[in-house]
Amino acid sequence: GLGAIASERVFYGENSTGVSMDLIQSTDLASRMIVNWGMGPDPLPPHVSRLAVSIGEYLISMAASVQSELTGEASPAAKAMQNPRSRQAVAQVLGSAYIDDWRVMNVNKEAIDLAAEALMAQGELVGDEIGGLLDSVGLREPTDKDPYPAEIPLPPVLEPLKIEAEQTA
Repeated sequence: GLGAIASERVFYGENSTGVSMDLIQSTDLASRMIVNWGMGPDPLPPHVSRLAVSIGEYLISMAASVQSELTGEASPAAKAMQNPRSRQAVAQVLGSAYIDDWRVMNVNKEAIDLAAEALMAQGELVGDEIGGLLDSVGLREPTDKDPYPAEIPLPPVLEPLKIEAEQTA
């Protein structure tokens, strides 16, 4: 879900409407993890946690906006996140997943381009050919020295919700 959103940001600098359902489903799953199943976000360094919550708040707001446009009503996830602490935990889970996906895409941008070119040239890959291609392009995991995504600002209409949530926490 969030991999598509992160890859569009890395490769195109923005998101298309094609990732809307991915975002709604990811938000719903993160909400269920926190509210229904009693799970919580992984511990993160403070600066990464703040970034994750900020990005997660943006993703939650976008999911709510898309859900409202599609159905005319709030999503079950939005109803479950009325508790500010639950909402912050959901935001951190979503934001952290987005950050991880964005960083993997960002450090492997050239390798992903090479893999895409090879796939287009061959037309189809099967079995061991897939593993061979991925091995040949030099994919790697991000390190602490690799960049993090920029903070995504909340739309102005949602700023009061964030401030109110912080005051009640």
